[in-house]
Amino acid sequence: MYNDTLSLFSYTKEIKSLFRIYKYDLAYQYQRSLEKLTAEYFRIDPFCLLKHKEAQFSGKHIVLIPVPMTRKKRDDRGFSPAYEFALIVGRLLRDMFECRVSVCPELLVKVTDSEAQAKKNRKQRLLALSKSYVLKEVLVSEFIEGKPQIVCIVDDVLTTGATTTTILDQFSINTRLKAYLKTILLVRITFASA
Repeated sequence: MYNDTLSLFSYTKEIKSLFRIYKYDLAYQYQRSLEKLTAEYFRIDPFCLLKHKEAQFSGKHIVLIPVPMTRKKRDDRGFSPAYEFALIVGRLLRDMFECRVSVCPELLVKVTDSEAQAKKNRKQRLLALSKSYVLKEVLVSEFIEGKPQIVCIVDDVLTTGATTTTILDQFSINTRLKAYLKTILLVRITFASA
């Protein structure tokens, strides 16, 4: 399971409205606003949840794995919010902590789109998502050989945790990856959580 969850903001009515416009009205121009908000948070105290577990943050190898979208949805939307957020987090970690940061969007693929998750409870979401993600087995060795010390599953919004739980279940299928993840810090990072 995850060692920690870091959410920059609560999923307030205002943040929800911003994300609705950003994600569903294809308002990619809000990317700069999200980047500024994230940078402000990081200036105050990034990864405050992790400090008790990770005394020396600078210089670590951190891998950010954005929650994937299907190619069709990404093409329809024109961008992937989780991937873009991972890029923002990666830039800030490199600039502020001189970490080695890798964004790894290809380790996991979303193969099917389930219907909208917003009105489902956790159990319904887990069931709908259970066959949506596939781990690219051929990339597991390369991932482990990179020796990341911190692995972060990056999503834009965390409500029930069903998506990231499903991803962790996919990682558990591969015994080498499952064993490796037990030896490092595994974190969820989201822009907002309910």
